Amino acid sequence: MLLNRDEIEKSNFIAEGFKTEALRTAGYDLRVRTMIVKRDGKAETFTDDCDLLPQGIVAVVSEEVVKLPADVCAFASVKTGLCREGVVAINVGLIDPGWEGPISSVMLNFGKMRTG
Repeated sequence: MLLNRDEIEKSNFIAEGFKTEALRTAGYDLRVRTMIVKRDGKAETFTDDCDLLPQGIVAVVSEEVVKLPADVCAFASVKTGLCREGVVAINVGLIDPGWEGPISSVMLNFGKMRTG
């Protein structure tokens, strides 16, 4: 079953950081809280924008804390605008029933331009 905007808003699946403006017709746009980029062998943490160089890798962590009941799973994907720029998330997809915590992903820039 796919939940609509009203069902998501009433569900309390977003335990912390919920923003009404992030609701969509059949989804919720998670926001990025932290980005971790490894450059020159050192990990740098950003909470604002950061450049993702071509062939660069960044780990992202959501602002929101998700709290799913034991009988509900969720699906995470990348916005198509990022995909058009060559950014691909390699470990998004199903979020297990009962998951409680932020959502994280590793993203790669397969494009030829910096993004950010």
